[in-house]
Formats: sequence, C-alpha cells, structure tokens
Amino acid sequence: MQKLGRLSVSLWALGLGLSAHAAMAQEVRGPESVGSSAATGEAPVAAQPIPGEDAASNEQGLGDIVVTARRTSENLQSVPVAITAFSGAQLQQQNARTVSDVAILTPGLQINYSTNTPAGAIFTIRGQTVQDPISNQDPSVGVYVDGLYWARAYGANAELLDVNGVQVLKGPQGTLFGRNTTGGAILLTTNDPNPDGVSGLVSATYGRFDYRTVTGVLNVPLVEDKLAVRVAGQAIKRDGYIHDINNGVMLGNLNSYTFRSKVLFKPTETLSIVVSGEWYRSKTLNEPQRLVYGSPTSPSAISAVTEVDGFAAATALGCFSPGVGAACQARASALFNDSIAKNQGNNADLNTIPRSRVKTQTYGATATLETFFGAIKAIGGYRKVRSFALNDGDGSRFQLSDRGPGLGYPGNYGNDATLTQYSGELVATGRAFDDRLDFAAGLYYFHESGNDGSVARSLAAITPTGRVFYGYIKNDSKSVFGQVTYHVRTRCRLLADCDTQSMTGG
Repeated sequence: MQKLGRLSVSLWALGLGLSAHAAMAQEVRGPESVGSSAATGEAPVAAQPIPGEDAASNEQGLGDIVVTARRTSENLQSVPVAITAFSGAQLQQQNARTVSDVAILTPGLQINYSTNTPAGAIFTIRGQTVQDPISNQDPSVGVYVDGLYWARAYGANAELLDVNGVQVLKGPQGTLFGRNTTGGAILLTTNDPNPDGVSGLVSATYGRFDYRTVTGVLNVPLVEDKLAVRVAGQAIKRDGYIHDINNGVMLGNLNSYTFRSKVLFKPTETLSIVVSGEWYRSKTLNEPQRLVYGSPTSPSAISAVTEVDGFAAATALGCFSPGVGAACQARASALFNDSIAKNQGNNADLNTIPRSRVKTQTYGATATLETFFGAIKAIGGYRKVRSFALNDGDGSRFQLSDRGPGLGYPGNYGNDATLTQYSGELVATGRAFDDRLDFAAGLYYFHESGNDGSVARSLAAITPTGRVFYGYIKNDSKSVFGQVTYHVRTRCRLLADCDTQSMTGG
C-alpha cells in the first residue's frame, strides 16, 4: 500500500494549547427535543409500556437479547465476547439521537470527531483508537452497517435513522471481522422491509437555536410474503450558535440529509435477498477549536508578533534574539491573552472559518440461504465518499496553523478526499454432531482506491510557504476465516480460531 504523507503540526511544539471542543459545543440533546411527532401504522417505540409488559420482560430476562457477534444469532448470555447491545426501541427510550449518543450508554466506548476532518467519526474502545479517518491510517475499531464494512467513517457520526439495533464488541475481533478490529467492532443494523403489512412513521422536532428535524419511514409489501420495500428519510437543520468575531459568521450549525431505501425479496421459504441504497449529505460551519494557552517564548509567539506588528517591530522587540527578548514575550503574552479572552462563551476569535462538506453513497446486497446445518450468507457492497473539510488548527485569529493555499472545489478547503470501496463476503454458520459443534467459516475480499490530501501552513508570518500533500491509494485485502466451538460437556468448551489474511497494494 502506498503511504499517503500528511503534515502533522504539533501545536504543543509550537507553544499552543487548544481546547478539544468549543466551550458551548454540546449537542443540545435534551433541550432541543421539544417538538411533536405523529405516526401511522407503527406505534412510537418510546411510548409508555403496556400494563404487565415490565413483568413479562423481567420473567424473560436476558434470554431475549440476541446478538450476532459470532456471525450468527445467539443468546447474549452464551457468547464469550464482551458486548454491549441495544435494540432500536431501547435507543429511542434512552433518547439516543445520534450515533455518538451510543457512547454515553456504553462503558469503554468514546465517539468523537476528527479535529483535522470534523466530518469523520473517531471510535475508541478501551483506549484503542486512530485519531484521523484518512486513508493511510486503518482504524482500530471496525464499523459495520448492515454487515458491510465501512473503511472510512465519514458520515458515521450521523443521526440514528430507522435503526434496528447497535452492538458494541469490545476487544480484538480479528478472527471473524478482519484486521481492523484490534480494539473492537461496532455493528449497526437498520430495519429491513416487513412483508406483513403497510406501516409508517412521521415525526418532527423543534428546539433551541432553531433546531428542527423531519423524519419519515414507509414500509409497503408489494407481493404477499415475497416482496416488500422500505424507505426512510431525514432532514436536520440547526442555526449556528457560536459567533466568529473576525469573520462575522455563526458557527456550529447542522445541515444534513439522509435517505435510505431497502427492498426485500423472498423467492422461496429458505432464501431471502435484501438490496439497499443510502445517500448522505452534510454541509456545515463547524464548532471551532479555541486557543487556551500560548507560550510567550515559542515560535508561535514570534510569528504572532511579526504578523501583527511587522518584521521590523518584532526585531526591535527582540523576537529574533537568542532566547526571545523580554519585550517580545510581553507583547506575545498580551496578544495571546486578548485572543483567549475573546474565545469565551458563544464567541470565537478565529482567522479561518472551519467548515466541512460530505457526500456518501452506499449500496449493499445480502442474500441468506437457510440450510439443514444453519445458514449461508453472501454480502456485497459498494461505497463512495467525497469529503472536503477545513479547520483553524490554532483556534485563534493568528495564522499559526492554517490551511494554506486550499484544496478542492471551490478551493477553500484544507482536506480533500475521494475514496471508493467494494467488497464481497461469503460465510457459512451452523451446527453439527448433534449440536455439539458450532462453526463459522467464510471468504472475504475488499478493495479500496482513491485519493486523499491535505494542505497546511504553519507560522505564516515567518515561514510563509504552504505545503500540499496528496496521495493516491489502492488497497486489496483477501482472507479466509473460521471459528469452531466444540461442546465437550455442558460446562466445558473447546474453542479454536483460524484466520488467514493477505493484503496487497500499490
């Protein structure tokens, strides 16, 4: 695999400290949701429980929790994997609105966005993480949506739309889920079409900062017990709530659209085929980073004084003297402190407007054949990502770590990525020898190609040259995997794993 270079500017080395998020960078989950919803055909999942429902649930206990951590449906209690699982109903009852809200409910899981590319989600399980979704860094937590692996998590921090359930698998999952799961895996499933009847859901929400969402789901059977279609869509808007003093714009807005369509075809009692397509669009002015400290003896201090006062004045203040003169330090401290004071509350003091644009399209097909020993499943998919992003790296009005000349169309972005992937998987699961032997075995192929680049300029007043890094990637991965569990006796099991993988690139 050809490595893609990228300039990583250490802001601490430049003498800067940044807050990871805006001081008011909350998602406004609770206070925003003050709207109303209406449904037809399907009762809202978060409705009040039916009398006696709690008692029934308590009697059934954990036996009702079914997971697919080993590529087959199993009782959570019998799976030797650390799992946190939520159904779609549980997520709605917990008011989980976005994918990142799952982390609030899951110990050991963190979901953030990349400061370099805010449109990308960063998943961390038990400390295992990769801080940037760029193409030369494979993640340590794999993300699977309806069984399809998402190599780059652009758009994965979107809203939970018509979700059937989420499973968080903790710890290495390499045997059954591949090499990019040293920290764990996130399995997200959406609702398949239901051939039993027409149903639908329409909801709307309104909240502060003019937050509003409209969500619609429609399920229609076309041929009885044979063919059904399900469509779901959502539009999300919110005005910005952080005022950028220097540029006169409001940051922290939301503006995204998601549309998904799925078709279920059951030609026989034992064969079912689900074909899906999903389209996601987002265009935002992002929540900014903010300067919280600047060292008066650092190169950043010299650059800030030179940028504001000019080269001659900076020289007279001793900025270019060995050890940085006291007058230069005092001037730099005054400039930094002024910017820090303005980076408070709902205000920001920036040089560059942080923004991002993301477009994704994902297509998948899953065929499941029930057999005498279990099931054979084939999963194929294609996904394309188009992403532009820009961030003020120093979080101040000074040009200390900014985008430079710009990339992409219309040329005012610092990160530009166009990536495509397609994959195919065949897996067989089942039991043998009077149910003493559980097995899962399969073949997998994955291909990814495209380009990914960034542009950066550091300490513009004293090093005005910007640098552009652009790389082209081509990744191919092939694997044969298998897992066998033999029940020696009721309370003793012998587990064997086998996983052979190869990867080529150019």
